[in-house]
Amino acid sequence: MQLEPFHPRFPWYGPHLQTIRNPLMGVGRLPGGAGRRVSLPLPDGDVLQASCDAPVRIVPGRPTVVLVHGLGGCETSRYVLAASAFFTRRGSPVYRLSLRGAGPSQATCRDWSHAGRYQDLEAAFAQLEAATGLVAVGFSLGGCILLNYLGRGAVDGRLLGAASVCAPLDLVAAAEVLHAPRNRLYQAYLLRALKAEYLNPNACLDTAERARITAARSLFEVDDRFTAPRHGFRDAEQYYREASPLAHLATIDRRTLLVHAIDDPFVPAAPYREAAYGAVAVAMAAGGGHLGFHDRQGLWHLRRIETFFAGVLDDGGGLPAARAVCS
Repeated sequence: MQLEPFHPRFPWYGPHLQTIRNPLMGVGRLPGGAGRRVSLPLPDGDVLQASCDAPVRIVPGRPTVVLVHGLGGCETSRYVLAASAFFTRRGSPVYRLSLRGAGPSQATCRDWSHAGRYQDLEAAFAQLEAATGLVAVGFSLGGCILLNYLGRGAVDGRLLGAASVCAPLDLVAAAEVLHAPRNRLYQAYLLRALKAEYLNPNACLDTAERARITAARSLFEVDDRFTAPRHGFRDAEQYYREASPLAHLATIDRRTLLVHAIDDPFVPAAPYREAAYGAVAVAMAAGGGHLGFHDRQGLWHLRRIETFFAGVLDDGGGLPAARAVCS
């Protein structure tokens, strides 16, 4: 792949401005308006919600795109809406998933998603309409879940390729960086979002669980006191180890692109140095922050993913993947 260097757009210079631009700009808009509501039942009775956005114009042969949001987000997160607008303008139908406990899925789910719960994607993908195949993009923790699905799950036969953006490949390392003193503002923001998700009005919690979540002073404490034991892990450390996708990248057999920024303030870049092999390619930019990549032409990461998917379609989804690093 030929990759152009990332050049930030004025005035969004540096990792922090790149990272906070999405929440600062508020909710985005889709060129075709609100999408069609889709309900996706799961084997345990919970029901995921999704929006299906029609392409602005029909382009024959374009695959259907599935978008998976990150921690504290949902189908209406600005970076998800921006991706949907990007792909629908190019002729692809787009599904924007809301994972368990997120956005509209709060009303139809009694449980929550977590980094290792890739089985929900198995069930959801099987129910999606895709006349010309599927491609998937996961953002941050949603990228982590998507990579676990690709490396550990029963992957839908229609899935041609995938991409992750700023996914934490090693959750132990990511937790250490996120909990560093310099990232206390990011941690506080994500902690509020996670608590709001766990303590939503439809939450199925007992009094002790609600108290542990409320009293937690960090994301690690929430995961250690609630997320891990609730989902069968001994503690947060075991959860982080077993839910990290890095060890499973070698088993991925669909062309997959990992997009990351070296200056991401709380997802470390070091694991990406050993991630490009087999079906997996890596595209790293020197800048871009976390889920930022705002440049003079729009969004650098979406153009890179579009180029990658075009190559996948040209090759019929075949292997091997190109290994590209842009710094």
